[in-house]
Amino acid sequence: VENNIPIVSLTFPVKENKSWDGNKLNDRGIDEFEMIDINKHYSDAYGDYSKTLKVIQEELPDVYVQSVSKKEIYAEDLGLIYKENIILNFRQGDDYGKEVIESGIKYYQYLIEYGEK
Repeated sequence: VENNIPIVSLTFPVKENKSWDGNKLNDRGIDEFEMIDINKHYSDAYGDYSKTLKVIQEELPDVYVQSVSKKEIYAEDLGLIYKENIILNFRQGDDYGKEVIESGIKYYQYLIEYGEK
């Protein structure tokens, strides 16, 4: 549940390129999520994980109007270890196509510690 709205962030069984409607449990429109990179190694400044999977929630790499990247990475036996939400709105007019950011958000969430497994 995010902001009191149920979201289907992950579904089973785990399968490469599997897709599903992340909004299946709410009244919002269809939002297709995709599972990729099954059993891939992932590391960041906070940890090293041997078996992970990535969920792409949205990816629109437009350099003219708006660029959107929403993804999550899950580690085996731990759950969510990384989340990224990037929404950038680019300036129009004379700066059209020059990737000059007018507004937006870059949100990163990392698992920094956890209790005993």
